[in-house]
Amino acid sequence: MTDSSRLMDIYVRLNDDFEKDYCFSVSEGERVSFIRKILHNIPQITAPSPFFYRDPLGFILDDTPGYLTANGNVLFTARVITPELAAHLIDESKTFGEVCLNGQLFLPVWKPNRRFQILVILLSIFWIYLNIPLYISPTPKCSMAYIFNIVIGYLPAFLDMPYLPPLAQWVMMIVQGMICVAVYLALSIGIVNPQSFRFVPQFIFPPASNKWTVTKEDLEQIGWTGARKQTPAEWRSSYFNKKKEEGAFKSDEKLVDGIILGPGEGWNSGLNATYDKTSDLWVLPYASIAERKHLAEIMEKEVSVTNKWNLLKSFRHKGNDDPCEETTNHFLRRLVLHETMTESKKEK
Repeated sequence: MTDSSRLMDIYVRLNDDFEKDYCFSVSEGERVSFIRKILHNIPQITAPSPFFYRDPLGFILDDTPGYLTANGNVLFTARVITPELAAHLIDESKTFGEVCLNGQLFLPVWKPNRRFQILVILLSIFWIYLNIPLYISPTPKCSMAYIFNIVIGYLPAFLDMPYLPPLAQWVMMIVQGMICVAVYLALSIGIVNPQSFRFVPQFIFPPASNKWTVTKEDLEQIGWTGARKQTPAEWRSSYFNKKKEEGAFKSDEKLVDGIILGPGEGWNSGLNATYDKTSDLWVLPYASIAERKHLAEIMEKEVSVTNKWNLLKSFRHKGNDDPCEETTNHFLRRLVLHETMTESKKEK
């Protein structure tokens, strides 16, 4: 049973980018469909690129175990949404308390916009066709080289160029082709990701329905925390720099900053996981209880509300800077288990 009024954290991946996993505070009794309201009230495009429709088909829960850091935080990893995964969308009428762990990640599933993609390809082919050299073009009077020749004819005679040379025509076509490829790639990876394209009909490219002007109250209604989950690469870099400043290890020494968890651990623990004191596995939510208590103790000592908020935001981003003794001991036991399992695999 879940308390429908109790708050919990969820993360939502924006732009299908694992460096954009943002935290939202929601009630356990809120329905999963609430994520659509979240996406609608974020004043930015949340789809990966213009080659995807702006509204997601649905959502899946990221149940990959994750990456356990030395301070007891379980980070998310990159995940490709295959057609098999996309076929198992979460029932949006269910509540968050019924489907996910506190702090788990939801992945929007985006439908490809093939119409717009084909339109861009056809326009690119047409533009390259217009730049075919004049002497091999099937329609020479439609060639850009033909237009250049007309322009050159009106230029002063000192240019000593009665027409555009064939080599220049080939260079022009190659350059235009490279520009078309660059534009396509920029659209594909989302460098260019506008709300809409005015020259494109809406049945080909429906515009985004996001609210572009939001207030503080709007953000509060969707549980915006401003916290983004740290990536494993960011954690390794910050942990390495921290230990280096502390002089905790030598330059030629191997620094163990985390472990890739296995099935039944981390975010793969499931809602029906049981607590076993004798197990060294990292099973959620039980393995994170000590760190949450540790955070509560640290926040209780703080007088400033701003400092308390910053501590909570930092915890949502990367966990506690200094883990409690219970978490450290559990991590060391899990590290020994990891090394034992690795050695046994090598022997096989």
